[in-house]
Amino acid sequence: MSPDLRENVIFGSNFYYTIDTPLAQRFVADYKKVDPQGNPPGYAPAAGYSLMHATIEGIRRANSAEVPKVIKALEGAEIDDVTGKLKIQASNHQSIRPYLVCKTKAASEMKDPYDFGTVIAESATPQPGEYNECKDIGEL
Repeated sequence: MSPDLRENVIFGSNFYYTIDTPLAQRFVADYKKVDPQGNPPGYAPAAGYSLMHATIEGIRRANSAEVPKVIKALEGAEIDDVTGKLKIQASNHQSIRPYLVCKTKAASEMKDPYDFGTVIAESATPQPGEYNECKDIGEL
């Protein structure tokens, strides 16, 4: 979509490459080095990176790669993530992390084609429990 058509649009995202956290800065820099055009990562690569980062942290905390031990080690854990602090709720294994509210820029404000937004707010407020509580999260 042309920048002229999307100027001043408010949108939400789980990741935007300008997030100012140490992990995001490192991830973006490393990603740009391996992208053939040097482009910054979007949501999908950041989601994969975040998931792998949490999995590795769970293995480290459990001192094991056995799935039940990793799950137990991550229940209630707070982890530095690409968007800030990620918390994994012990009761339902849902992750709570900052969600970003962004505003698109005018074409004249963009440094490059990927610089189309600015983070204007963030929230890590969990959804009401009735929307994501699991009565039985099962056993392994």
